[in-house]
Amino acid sequence: MKKIFVSHPFTGNEKQNRSDAAGIVASLQYEHPNMQFINPLEVFRPMEGLCDEYIILAACMNVILGCDAVLQCDGWEKSAGCRAEAAFAIVNEVPCIDRDDLPDEK
Repeated sequence: MKKIFVSHPFTGNEKQNRSDAAGIVASLQYEHPNMQFINPLEVFRPMEGLCDEYIILAACMNVILGCDAVLQCDGWEKSAGCRAEAAFAIVNEVPCIDRDDLPDEK
């Protein structure tokens, strides 16, 4: 099963961004039931307010290492966190893709 890390902006409009990311992941999961889509805005939600943002970003990077690709959502290039995730993925040879470039499900 392919694992896809969903990189979506968060800071600035947290409530809307969390909702948008959840909708994207739900749609993708429905369209691709044999893939696992990881939404860090939900996975690391329990850590919010308990530690600095860079700790959560480091945790995201650790998850990226176990993924087959990083899916970059609209607006990623304006988000410092998403850009850091992309740079980390590239250095570690994890492909950065958009929705049209999802890998084969097998």
